[in-house]
Amino acid sequence: MGGVEESGGEVTIRDLLITNENEDNAKATIGTTVLTEGEILDDGRLKLGSLGLQDLELTSDDGGMSLNNLKVTELLLPSAEEVAANKSPVGPGYRSLEINTVQIRDEDGKVADVDKIMSSIDSMDGDLPTSGSFSISGAKIDVKQIEIRGSQGADRPRLRDPVHEYYRFRKNGTRKPQRWSFRN
Repeated sequence: MGGVEESGGEVTIRDLLITNENEDNAKATIGTTVLTEGEILDDGRLKLGSLGLQDLELTSDDGGMSLNNLKVTELLLPSAEEVAANKSPVGPGYRSLEINTVQIRDEDGKVADVDKIMSSIDSMDGDLPTSGSFSISGAKIDVKQIEIRGSQGADRPRLRDPVHEYYRFRKNGTRKPQRWSFRN
């Protein structure tokens, strides 16, 4: 770890390295992590005003992923007990999420790039989200790298016989509150 700085309600961690004791070549590196307005709640969960990551890279023998930056607002992380029990809290753990410049690769090379992923939870009813939005833009997938798990041989199902080397797409979506009425 490169260092930790605190200023006001903000903690900055530089040059973080996370390794996996079960896999020698699996690791995560994060250039800069910024946590704001942190608070440990009575149930042991960590509530953050925001979490920012820059220059994240996940690597292992079978590939990896990198991203330029990630920002999450109103983040709620599970307690140490919930993590140890492999029990996640119910409901979304954030208000908004933005991820920029993602590269996904396998052991043979690049599989996909994504310019931006955005998500927001706009309203809640207790622990359940009732409206929000999601978008992916600038996604580019190497068609040659796509395979359907469990399929083998030349006759395996494919996305399509590719005319182009890459498949590009973007997707936007929203979910608005709906009123339900029940009658006997």
